[in-house]
Amino acid sequence: MNPVDRFHETEKENRLQESLHAQWERKWHGRKYETLDYELEVAKTFVDMTYGRALKSRQARRMIREFTWRKFLRPAVSERPNDRYAILDGQHRIHAAEKNGHALFPCIVYFDLTVEEEAMLFVDLNKERVNPNSLETFKAALRGGEETALALKALLDKHKIKVGKTNDKISCIALLRRIYHMSPVLLDATMETVTKAWGGLIYPNAYNAIIISGIHSLLCLSAVLVSRNKKINLDTQRLIEKMQEHQPQEFLNKVNSFKALGITGSRLAGSTYSESYAVNYNQVAVSILLEWYNHRLRGAARIEQDLLPMSDLMKHRKEIIQFLAERVENAN
Repeated sequence: MNPVDRFHETEKENRLQESLHAQWERKWHGRKYETLDYELEVAKTFVDMTYGRALKSRQARRMIREFTWRKFLRPAVSERPNDRYAILDGQHRIHAAEKNGHALFPCIVYFDLTVEEEAMLFVDLNKERVNPNSLETFKAALRGGEETALALKALLDKHKIKVGKTNDKISCIALLRRIYHMSPVLLDATMETVTKAWGGLIYPNAYNAIIISGIHSLLCLSAVLVSRNKKINLDTQRLIEKMQEHQPQEFLNKVNSFKALGITGSRLAGSTYSESYAVNYNQVAVSILLEWYNHRLRGAARIEQDLLPMSDLMKHRKEIIQFLAERVENAN
């Protein structure tokens, strides 16, 4: 028997043992209410927009794509007249179930609530939730044998980088995941560069997310130029040597000085990876790295920032991946 059928059988047994509307009662705002584990039709549910919120399209697409009953936590709804139910918590889960062809879903039903009480319960159900951070998620993913987590662990072990919150360790796991999904080769090159220049045991903050993102962006953009047969090639050894003449905190102080001036870092809209690429901050990071790289260079050896298609970073994502893949294939 599959988990869904087993769930339905268990529910039927429970209903035989207890009356339909008397599983438990509690006090809430001075009045009684009842809740019930129930199986409900998706078509009978709706979102009351006087206190609810619209679907977040990116989250909805991801949940539809990754839908499984194993991860389905029961949504909460409130009974309304005419056999209708207002969604208090879990509208994305309900939407994902419907889009995967399921007309029924298990849920918790509240009875005899006013709209005001529904609104307060909506607030309570959503604000009390404590989501695991990226480090906690990474730890669990490793224990569960997730492929990406294991690959990241192997790559970090290769460069002798430990995961954690102290200054000599790396904590920006979400950023590493995004770079890895873009190109494992690019992530390897990024971590090799920062480790050779500022290994965490020597300098604190070497594995700060802004530093990782800046080096990654510079390598990305230089790959675009090389793939287009431009007579410009970033010498990563020189970059490492010039970084060694400075310290990570100096780099971060320069970036943060722009933050103090009110530069917010507008995001690249419309990209799956937009949350990790604050354009202005990356422009500042790339600019600092190029300033160090170009020191005492003359003529064609210099790399000017206006040659790098910074504003089109994600537009060239496929071009970068294809170029790096070809380079790895040729190396083998």
